[in-house]
Amino acid sequence: MILLGYNTPVHNPPAPEHDALSQFHNELVMQSGAYQNGSWVVGVGKGAEAGILIRGGEVLERAQKLTTVIFDKTGTLTRGEPNVTDIVPLGAATEEEALRLAAAVEAGSEHPLGEAIVRAARHRSIELPKVTGFEAVPGHDIRGEVDGHKVLLGNRRLFAREGIDAAAAEAAMTRLEHEGKTAMLIGSDGKLTGVIAVADTLKPEAKEAVAALAREKIEVVMLTGDNQRTAQAIARELG
Repeated sequence: MILLGYNTPVHNPPAPEHDALSQFHNELVMQSGAYQNGSWVVGVGKGAEAGILIRGGEVLERAQKLTTVIFDKTGTLTRGEPNVTDIVPLGAATEEEALRLAAAVEAGSEHPLGEAIVRAARHRSIELPKVTGFEAVPGHDIRGEVDGHKVLLGNRRLFAREGIDAAAAEAAMTRLEHEGKTAMLIGSDGKLTGVIAVADTLKPEAKEAVAALAREKIEVVMLTGDNQRTAQAIARELG
């Protein structure tokens, strides 16, 4: 089994004609008997050209015995450059206010989804207020205080834990998730404010790389923090 993710170390960024996903598959295919005949040196060199750091011949020799490859979704199968696609205000909130609150608590985030939300707010020239009491909740996203208002941004579990009824957002959440988007709830002072959705695009080579591994009878697993509906939509797109 091997795990490939966004933070897998590489020395050189892959050139378009030698994308890392396709090259990774090629390395697996070419390594049968490679350690014995010395061609592993060529394999290591080819991998380096595609941005794949390989420690040595023994690693390549073991690669031919792989049965499962696990890919992290964001930045590995996808471009890692998501954008805000939908903002659904609820209650008395406006679209701009929902985005302002979401971007405020995400300010300073290094996660691609958080960066996408902040970027969308700045694109609309929305001034972001200072956040106090910021807290990242493992598995439940984030919370903070914005202009004296307690703001939440996250999934259904977070809102259920805080006792906030999110039923009014369910139709929008379900629709967006079926479209393969990451949908997040926005809340302020114990009330539902809106839904914001972010989507990334698959790398051009991702679908072919997954198909090539499947042809070699290698099981492919995708890791993602998205819920099951969003993950299944992306998996269907990958084939």
